Amino acid sequence: MTAFTRYQPRGRGFYPEGTRSRTDELLPFKKGGFVMAIQAGAPVVPVAIDGGRAAMRKGSHLVWPAKVTVDVGEPIETSGMTVDDRDALIADVRARIEAMLSARRRPAELKCGPTAARSRD
Repeated sequence: MTAFTRYQPRGRGFYPEGTRSRTDELLPFKKGGFVMAIQAGAPVVPVAIDGGRAAMRKGSHLVWPAKVTVDVGEPIETSGMTVDDRDALIADVRARIEAMLSARRRPAELKCGPTAARSRD
């Protein structure tokens, strides 16, 4: 997963996990990128990448064909935040990325709206 900060004139991205996971689980987020965003007063844009592990396995330099999806969340403003706010910012970004991933990974029948709520008498 990734988060992007927008600096003028162009954005900078960072991967808050610091490395690729061997599973579908999110790893703990590192604090450095969030501190830089707060210090710059730059918004952080949560980005969820699903399927990247199949494209490039941890420990490998080979890229395999795979379906990779990218969801881009709403920017989170950091202006007015201090370094003391970093843990709350990290928790907010992580929650948004987890929500994007769980929505994408949910079985199709659960995404169907009212038809998913029908009883099966």
